[in-house]
Amino acid sequence: MRVLLLLVALTAPALAQPATLAVQFDRIGTADGLSMNTVPALLQDRAGFLWVGTEVGLDRYDGYAFTHYRHDPDDKTTLSSSFAASLAETRDGALWVGTYGGGLNRLDPETGRAVRYRHDAAEATSLADDRVEALLVDRRGRLWAGTGDGVVNLEHLERLI
Repeated sequence: MRVLLLLVALTAPALAQPATLAVQFDRIGTADGLSMNTVPALLQDRAGFLWVGTEVGLDRYDGYAFTHYRHDPDDKTTLSSSFAASLAETRDGALWVGTYGGGLNRLDPETGRAVRYRHDAAEATSLADDRVEALLVDRRGRLWAGTGDGVVNLEHLERLI
């Protein structure tokens, strides 16, 4: 009994102390090839690549180097805007890039080619707004977009009230 009391007396102070974890942050910035240090969106895809959305482009990081994706006004297969504000990956492996002012893009990670989806005031089923600030893939695999004019379910491109 005395041994048990001695053990409790010796271990009680150690148990009362909050556990401290040694946390190390590794910074990756423009000196390492990142387009810009301000990062509004991050996503790790199923292949393990880290996709980084910035105000001046979308960057893919493989752990060693960056590949940059930018808007090119002369190439309609590039992003519709370089301001990559939100990111999501759907079950088919497509990368969706929401931009601030350029609408939504479906990027094929294999080819680097994008398909653009923009707001069209004359088309009721188009994207609600070209400011796509949030993206989410729900449990059923449906893509949702938070825009400057509400939430859109992109499975049917129906605008929600």
